[in-house]
Amino acid sequence: MNEFGYISIQTKNVDKTADFYIDNFGFEKVKKYEIEENQEKTILQFIKLENTLFEIFSISNSEEGENGPFAMIGIYVDDIEKKIKELKEKNVEIIDETPWKGSEEGQLIAGIRGINKEQIMLVQGKFPL
Repeated sequence: MNEFGYISIQTKNVDKTADFYIDNFGFEKVKKYEIEENQEKTILQFIKLENTLFEIFSISNSEEGENGPFAMIGIYVDDIEKKIKELKEKNVEIIDETPWKGSEEGQLIAGIRGINKEQIMLVQGKFPL
């Protein structure tokens, strides 16, 4: 089973961006993560509107994404390694051959590229709503 996961944007100010969507459109805060790795800090703020999850993130020492703030689409999958193998057989560009741990909840994540070079994150294990 595949299921729509989340939309993600990159921003310089996570809190200000989250507040914009909360104040103007009725989103609710879900969970915030701060991850420090290799002298780089990533801040993730998940907000939701009904059952739609929206990830707002910033990465220290990084500018906004190459294509503006839109960053990626997340799609939940049951078996990430099986899905990577299936996509590889269809010649889909695989960014992450080996899934990586996405948060302390233990989601496994791997990136692929869509036909327009958009980044799609395959996620095994849901982020909490």
